[in-house]
Amino acid sequence: IRGKPGAESAGSSGKKEKKLFCILKLPTMANIVTVILSTITFNSRLREIWKMVLLRRTKDTAFPVKVMQFGEGNFLRAFIDWMINEMNKQGKFNGMVQLVQPLEKGMGDMINAQDGLYTLILRGMANGKVEENREIIECVKGCLNPYSQWADTVACACGKDLRFVFSNTTEAGIEYKPEPYTPGKCQNTYPAKLASLLYERFKAFNGAADKGLILIPCEIGR
Repeated sequence: IRGKPGAESAGSSGKKEKKLFCILKLPTMANIVTVILSTITFNSRLREIWKMVLLRRTKDTAFPVKVMQFGEGNFLRAFIDWMINEMNKQGKFNGMVQLVQPLEKGMGDMINAQDGLYTLILRGMANGKVEENREIIECVKGCLNPYSQWADTVACACGKDLRFVFSNTTEAGIEYKPEPYTPGKCQNTYPAKLASLLYERFKAFNGAADKGLILIPCEIGR
């Protein structure tokens, strides 16, 4: 409702009175339709969210952990872990990936809530046509928080089947900062964490040469 001043007129007392005309602007049909469509879209999105359920494993995997991966972000999970998942499906690798979040606060809880499972969406061109494929990645065992699960992180690093260490901890993560060795506790930087875990593995296998690991850093340097 919008007020609009009107013309002055003389009242019964002879004094001039100012009248106020009120104009009521009703919504147009287009505005009503827009509101209805917006409400329908919003409710549809809510129904989609309500229908979402967490992915859970129906059976335990028999594959051992062959990969320790520092970094739980989309980059490694959409590329490295997808490739490992493909090799597992073809019977060429037969191993699981144990994620380790480099920082104290990360995505570990969300990943563990789905037993390490997640959906990968691939979009692109194939045979001249646009295609979209959705696939559940099953090769990730879960995610460890080394700040609260250091003993479990050490146990993973000392696993007899472990062979590879992938990492993507960003430039901040691989920055070298001198820090003292703290046995039994998580180190702060990724290089210190890795050095500490390699030392624990060295001790666990008495320096056996065949228990060395292949390190594959995936940080994007400048």
